[in-house]
Order: sequence, then C-alpha cells, then structure tokens
Amino acid sequence: MFKYYIRTYSNFNLLSNKNLLFRFKTTPNYFSNNKINILQNVIKSNRFVTNITNLSKNDNIIKVYSGPLSGTAKKLKILSMASLIGTIALTPFIMIVDAPIGLGARIIFIIMALSTSALSTGLIHLCFSPYVRNIYYNQSISSNQSSDIPSLKITPDSFLTFETLTLFGRSNFTTLPIKSLEPSFRFFTTWNVKKLYDSELTAMTKRGKQLKPKKLFYVHSELCDNKVMQGVINNVGIN
Repeated sequence: MFKYYIRTYSNFNLLSNKNLLFRFKTTPNYFSNNKINILQNVIKSNRFVTNITNLSKNDNIIKVYSGPLSGTAKKLKILSMASLIGTIALTPFIMIVDAPIGLGARIIFIIMALSTSALSTGLIHLCFSPYVRNIYYNQSISSNQSSDIPSLKITPDSFLTFETLTLFGRSNFTTLPIKSLEPSFRFFTTWNVKKLYDSELTAMTKRGKQLKPKKLFYVHSELCDNKVMQGVINNVGIN
C-alpha cells in the first residue's frame, strides 16, 4: 500500500515583473529556487494563448487543450452533489411526516433514497473525476531552458498543468512533468501518474488552497492536434 501525501509548500514571494509570477521553495528534483511556479502562473495570469502559432516572447503560458464536455461535467457534478445533499436533508422529515407508514417502511425508504442518490453521485464522480477541462503549458519552467527564451520544444522535463474537477465541481490544478505520465488502461482514462512521482505532485484551487493531486487524466485524443499536445503524446504514448 502506497502512502500518498502532498508536500507543503511555503514562502511564496511576489515578484515585481510584468506577469505577476510567483516563486516558492520546493523539491530540487523538479524546480530550482529561481524557477517560475507554473501553477501560480496559470492561476494568476489572464493572458492564456490558445493559438500556439501566434506566440510572442512575453507569452509564457499557453492553453494547449480544452475539453469539449467541460461545462457538462461541472454541471453534472454540482447537480449530483446538490441531489445527494438534498436527499440527506429530507430524511428527518420522512421520519416525522404524518402518514400511514410503519417505522420499518420509513427506514427502508430512507435507505433506498440515500443509496440511489449516493450511487449516482459516486458514478458521476468516478467517470468525470479524470476528465481534463484544460491543459496549460509553461515554456519557461523546463529545467534545461532559460525563462527568458520561450521555446515550443517538448521534452520529458517539460511541465503541464491539468485542470480537472473536485467532487464538488471546483477546479483542481495539478502540475507535473511530462515524464511522470504513462498510458492508463483503466476505463475512461488516458494517462496516469507513475508511482515513482506520486509524492512529488502539487495541486491547488484557483484561490491557492492546496488539494490532493489528481493522478488519472482523460483527454479526447482527436483534439490533441497542436504541436505541444503532439509532443506530449510522442513522449508519453496514448491508448
């Protein structure tokens, strides 16, 4: 049994540059103290570039993938959680409502309602938890590249940020190197994180709150048609 945990990062320092980038202390395996935090770049920068053929030297962050079912996945998650919470909230009224129903029948009805709602919520979360809404690529964070020289060269050391959804439908930004990914054989997944890198991942919300990193990802392979995503597929493979 592997023990998963999230490393705690601290000492965020606001840098006085035009992109409002952040710097933090972390493991030397991936970042040096002078490297840019890709996750904070993704969260803080509003200058996402969707067309990688029109990059300028100041465009460090690019959105290289967008899932077509992003909105549907979020709505389903929120609706399923609202349904489950509503069912739980109504269970006391089933016990006290004035109706010609015995206590045993009331209990059975409550168990069936809760089980049905919990099962549907669990299935939706199981299917849509790996679903990738967006993928962001930072050109300057690779360990063998200078942050002053943008490059579209994709290597195993290049970093990506995957935007997925939590159980409650919030965005989860998981940052990892391409070399940590491998093809996944689980249903409704494309890639998973190698066991070797489980403890080295970092994940946050838009507000900077730390979350448990996602380790399974699903992307539409037919939409991976730009240079960056083709480079990822060439390095990782795809099922």
